[in-house]
Amino acid sequence: MFIKQQRCSALVCDQQDSLVCVQMNDAIGFELPWVYFVSLVIFGSFFVLNLVLGVLSGFVTFHQIQVISLFKHALMLQLFLVFV
Repeated sequence: MFIKQQRCSALVCDQQDSLVCVQMNDAIGFELPWVYFVSLVIFGSFFVLNLVLGVLSGFVTFHQIQVISLFKHALMLQLFLVFV
């Protein structure tokens, strides 16, 4: 049991996940738990990356709209001053 716990902890588990990993090793053996933890890390990182990119995209779009509206306002003000 100690060898399985040490192998699992060294490969894919953090200190907080080691109990879960040991319980999975006891239930189904050493072959499958690493697939679960590796896929969790990969899909979780993609999910967080998509959230961050979505927020940044919305932020940039908002500021682009503000800059365009300010540019249009300045252009209209210049045209008004030229014709007055």
